[in-house]
Amino acid sequence: GKEGRVEVRVKGEELEVEIDGRGLVYEAVEALWGKDYEKAISKLEELEDRKVWPMLGLLYERVGEYDKALGVLGRLVDGGSGVVRRWGLEEVAGVYLAEGEYSKAEEVYDRLNRESPKILMALGDTHNKMGDYLKAIETYRKIVESHPESYLAPQAQYKIALCYRRLAELDRAIEEAQRALDDYPELNVDTRAMIECFIGELYISKQEFLKGKEKLQKVIHSYPRTRWAQRAKADIENLKAIHLEPKVVEWRQNIESLIHEIMTCGRPVIRDGIENVLLRPHLIFGCKMDDPHMAFRMPSSMKLDPQDNIYIVDTGNRRIVKFDNAGKFLQEIGSDKLSKPMDVAFDPEGNIYVLDAGRLGFQIVIFDSNGRYLNKFDLEPGPLEGGPGYPEMAIDDRGFVYVNQPSQGSLFSVYSKEGKKIASFGNIVDYDNPAQHRVLNSVVFCFDSRGFLNALCVSRPIFRRYDRNFRLVFEKEVKAEEIEWLTERRGRIEGVRGSRGFRSVIYFQDIAPTNDGGVVVKLIPWRIFYWFDKDGNLKRRLIIDRDFDPKECYIKEIATDKEGKLYGFTAFSHRIYRYDFQTGR
Repeated sequence: GKEGRVEVRVKGEELEVEIDGRGLVYEAVEALWGKDYEKAISKLEELEDRKVWPMLGLLYERVGEYDKALGVLGRLVDGGSGVVRRWGLEEVAGVYLAEGEYSKAEEVYDRLNRESPKILMALGDTHNKMGDYLKAIETYRKIVESHPESYLAPQAQYKIALCYRRLAELDRAIEEAQRALDDYPELNVDTRAMIECFIGELYISKQEFLKGKEKLQKVIHSYPRTRWAQRAKADIENLKAIHLEPKVVEWRQNIESLIHEIMTCGRPVIRDGIENVLLRPHLIFGCKMDDPHMAFRMPSSMKLDPQDNIYIVDTGNRRIVKFDNAGKFLQEIGSDKLSKPMDVAFDPEGNIYVLDAGRLGFQIVIFDSNGRYLNKFDLEPGPLEGGPGYPEMAIDDRGFVYVNQPSQGSLFSVYSKEGKKIASFGNIVDYDNPAQHRVLNSVVFCFDSRGFLNALCVSRPIFRRYDRNFRLVFEKEVKAEEIEWLTERRGRIEGVRGSRGFRSVIYFQDIAPTNDGGVVVKLIPWRIFYWFDKDGNLKRRLIIDRDFDPKECYIKEIATDKEGKLYGFTAFSHRIYRYDFQTGR
């Protein structure tokens, strides 16, 4: 270098950097030890020496300058050979993964030795993040079968089980997880406890509660000093509160009896004055990994525009994909303007608004009806809430944007299309615990056909309606037998889902308007929907046919068209089904 010397040596599979001198290199390393990464970068850039490229590339990664990292690492790969070149390729792939460019990461891994267990693991993880779980399983299986002595083999076996869980093949997930325990007796105590706890929770997901409880008790007794023992204790307490509660067991039996009665008589059944209708799904289209338009990766939302076109928020691919009502691909929107799209909505002029989680916070990115970029604006700092796991937004007939932003002190924040904050409204439940504060103030919400804002609390059976002047029209407790009992515990919220450190019941997952002024709401975890009338009263229960593939009953997003049909987007297979919730056919 100009001042000082840097020496890069290969040691095993790692690069070792030796520094000599007190010039720019010394100053860079001194800044690095002080975690002043920007200063370290500026000093290394002054050197203009390829010997510092590895360190410079890693620093660019550290501060999120991914384009610069790719430039430096690319030059290292092009001019290097052997282990240095391989290391550079691995880092390039890592940058693409951090950017969400999973296909590009896969291409880079293809240039490496795909028989190496380390590369196979990275490739399997890439397929996993892409949502291509079958390819991930195939890749992890190569490690298990071809490199059984590798330290990565037990990890690969466990990840196979995780993939089957994501595919909703719970029996196979249990089988593969048990194989990890049986085939690798040398696993450390913490890992064995983790897998045992995982199996117990899988049994609970299958509603085999006694088997699940037995596994969890084994974790508590056999691995008492691990963190998984504490998790198992919490799971058992929640199991008692939710699944083994006599009222819940009775309710489950009533639901199964109700479904049987509907199927036997072939028509809706009245119970407790409420009509119960069986839903029969009709497939429109679904994810296809060999079709670039339908190769969805971690999709977060589905919406219909006023013309009943279907929009998929394909978060992993940083795009919005538009289809017609029959599933024909029409358009891809925003792939070069979006970082992490979370939701989509439409204003009265037909413009498309995308809620995007950028690197510096949430923003609204606006496109015209043809997908051309128009504008964007930032929301006030602070997390957004909505349905479980994903923030949401809605737009009224004036073009105002509504987001669930309790961190600002109110349930909703309202912005103009220019990005000016217009109003905040809606009382919140104030908790010191941040997890409690977020969970108990999360709502699913939409505008009905009359222009009222309807909001149901995700973790409390509370239904609120607001007018266009942000005034509360009503607040009522949802009266439904399967959740009434949960409120009997002196206001204490208990359950099996929720944020780390705070567990809560999640009642409602999504909401959509009906053409009679009411709303349809998706419940969790049951395959049940509620249809509320224009006055907020429960009008009808909608139950997905139990003879249908159980994996296709995990609906995460719903929408309605102008004819009154209901659309459901599945959580695991990423397929869209249409239901006639008014007739059940």
